Amino acid sequence: MEDEAKLSAQVIVSDAEAASEVSEFFAEAGFETGPFVGTSFAILGAQEPFEETFGAAAASSLAETRPVELSLSALPDEIAAAITAIAVGGPPDFGPP
Repeated sequence: MEDEAKLSAQVIVSDAEAASEVSEFFAEAGFETGPFVGTSFAILGAQEPFEETFGAAAASSLAETRPVELSLSALPDEIAAAITAIAVGGPPDFGPP
């Protein structure tokens, strides 16, 4: 069986006190969460958790176009209020074409 490609994003929170609650939300939604560093932490997951959490259209744009900032509108109000942005970077601009 082939492993499904994983997508990642950087969750930027408005304050450090909210990071734990926001990280728990994403873990319960099926994402792997990275450590909180500075003002952000990473989330990693297959296409399915991104679709279920952000909507199918957002997940499709994430897989096809980078960089992108995900909309917070599908998130619960208390979680969205604690997040400044969810950013997805593109591949590096160096290396072989």
